[in-house]
Amino acid sequence: SFLRFAVGLGLGAAATAQNAITVEITPTRYRTMIGSAMNAPITIGVLIAALSSATLLGSFGWRGLAAVGTFPIVIALLIALVVPESIRWLVANNHLDRARINIAWLLNEPADAISLSSKPAALSAKASLSDLYKEPPRFWSTIVIWLCMATAVNGLLQWGPTIIALLMKISPREAAKYFIIMA
Repeated sequence: SFLRFAVGLGLGAAATAQNAITVEITPTRYRTMIGSAMNAPITIGVLIAALSSATLLGSFGWRGLAAVGTFPIVIALLIALVVPESIRWLVANNHLDRARINIAWLLNEPADAISLSSKPAALSAKASLSDLYKEPPRFWSTIVIWLCMATAVNGLLQWGPTIIALLMKISPREAAKYFIIMA
């Protein structure tokens, strides 16, 4: 359905943005660990969703569970209000005062203690969209791999309980119990 497609699209966009911002503000020596650890909550989310479906579906119905499922969206919106703008973007676009304030916030120091060059460092040449097509085999293999993984993950998470319920001729609540084991 359209709503499941929209959820998948939103999850992909949010994951892309969160990974970029997290890697940017994480010290280099911790980037690999933090970047990898960011995927662990996905399993926790699947477990919580499966437990919620198995225990609450009978009481609240699918609409009630969908309403409960909007709670993480509220948290994500609140986080978006708190997370500072990209420091690299601010410096590259000559917004040094805002960059200084964001650095001070991240380091928990006064903004006056942060010094930035009045002229940002030269950036490398900007890439264009046509650069993506310079190596067609690599481009298409990347697209195919991404599409297959996104389809598999979203298909499993969004349609899995429904498919199990239909194939095994059990209730969605019972099918959710299989996803508790999977998570």
